[in-house]
Amino acid sequence: MAVVNGNGRAGKRPRRVLNVMRRTHLALGLATGLLVLAAAVTGLLLQYPHLLGRTPVTMTAFVELPGREGCYLRGTDVGLQASQDGGATWDGVPMLMPPGPVLRIVLDPARPEVLYVLGRDGLVLSRDGGRIWEPLDPGPPPGPAWMALIDLSLHPDGTVDLVTGGGFWRTRDGAATWTAHPVTPPPMGSGMHRLVHDLHTGFIAGRAGQRVVTGGAAALVLLVITGFLLALGSRNRRNGRG
Repeated sequence: MAVVNGNGRAGKRPRRVLNVMRRTHLALGLATGLLVLAAAVTGLLLQYPHLLGRTPVTMTAFVELPGREGCYLRGTDVGLQASQDGGATWDGVPMLMPPGPVLRIVLDPARPEVLYVLGRDGLVLSRDGGRIWEPLDPGPPPGPAWMALIDLSLHPDGTVDLVTGGGFWRTRDGAATWTAHPVTPPPMGSGMHRLVHDLHTGFIAGRAGQRVVTGGAAALVLLVITGFLLALGSRNRRNGRG
């Protein structure tokens, strides 16, 4: 009788260990799932910040249009805006590129009606004081394709330099033709922050990459939610059998 009881106690120990492991695994899985869910949801919201509602606009650039009193252009972190009433009200200006931060607004001193606006995703030009805009495509980028647009400078003779992380484009004929000027690449690692950011957000592949990352985040949300439901259903079935 004692032997049987001893064997019974010996057989119960592995079951207790397995039960503890199952509970620990479930707790760790739930905690990890919550972290993944939070990362996926916040990633989606960062990709589409308008879902969070109206947020204060951060001004990044400002010019007064020559010869038009009270008419202003301002760059913001969500695009270009114009005011016709001295800044009392502002309206968005269609920029022919995805909404995003405006980096610079540059007036041509020799031709005040010519405006260049540099955004994170491209460059646009107006030849009539901001009424009509046209996108500019300088061509293949100097340096790696993932290098970001950084700055725009206009020389007194009308030469325009569009600066990127890997060099700059230059035009001397009013943006009709551009010449790429690569520069010596920086030491390895100095551009890794931008590269990692673009890989994480999908910007390295443009709008298509952003859609892929968005789809992956949505899939992670669905995976975590269905995993919770399956774990809850399995627990309920075990309790029912008990």
